[in-house]
Amino acid sequence: MKVRSMFQERRRNIIMSLIVMALFLVLIAGLGAALGLIYQNAWMGAIIAGVIFFIYFLIIQKAGKSAILKMGGAIPADPNKHQELINVVEELSLAAGFKNPPKVYVIPQEGLNAFATGTKPNESAVAITEGLLRRLNRTELEGVIAHELSHIKNRDSLVMLYAIMLSGVVVILSRILLRSFIWGGGRKSDNKNSGAGVILMIIGLLLAILAPIFALLIRMAISRHREYVADANGAILTRYPDGLADALEKISKQEHTIKKVEPSVAPLFIENPLGSKKGFLSNMFSTHPPIEERIKRLREM
Repeated sequence: MKVRSMFQERRRNIIMSLIVMALFLVLIAGLGAALGLIYQNAWMGAIIAGVIFFIYFLIIQKAGKSAILKMGGAIPADPNKHQELINVVEELSLAAGFKNPPKVYVIPQEGLNAFATGTKPNESAVAITEGLLRRLNRTELEGVIAHELSHIKNRDSLVMLYAIMLSGVVVILSRILLRSFIWGGGRKSDNKNSGAGVILMIIGLLLAILAPIFALLIRMAISRHREYVADANGAILTRYPDGLADALEKISKQEHTIKKVEPSVAPLFIENPLGSKKGFLSNMFSTHPPIEERIKRLREM
């Protein structure tokens, strides 16, 4: 990826982040409005949506990083066993301009993967699987860590945390809305507006069913182009694109996936931890761009 196109990708990511957050808020507002329609009280729907949003927001602010690390199966790195990893993180963090290096974690699994998380660059964490750590040489390890540090520096980790939070809000509101339909909410609608009421109720029901799917698609779309930018930024940081390209080639040939990882955190990983399939539909709904294309771009830098 050329430097000019890299900056174009970065601008595109900023614009996409704003669009994505707006789409999530539209979904949440729509679900709140549908709840208000069922209970014949617009304020009721707004209050329910607002309370759930506020609770999730507080959780992300207070325990977002630790929750993501737990969902990803990460544990603190042992200085006696993982000193080289800790050194690489500290050295590259200094080169990247971090005031404090991210906390270092390992994932005790054989799958080849890594991820970064955190709401602030200087209060973040990097995690890598034991399997990947054993397979990489020093140059390849630097490429992977530089990629993850780029996610933190570009605030991708923060955006993904909020996307996960907003997806959770959408799912909870959808479940409340569906149960409200099942329990018979809104049966006291005015007979004069029965025709319009039925149409609105059908729209509300469709929204309750489809909103979680829309939220999933939005969340997946966030991460794909960010991977290209993080790849390029990481290569610039190490000044050796082939290091990350070689690491990605090893990841692409792995036989193991990450076990017991929550699907909601899959977009945070350097490659889909749940495994990836070939094909047009698989690529369209994937959380990551094709790894072959990422390797090709790095080789061309």
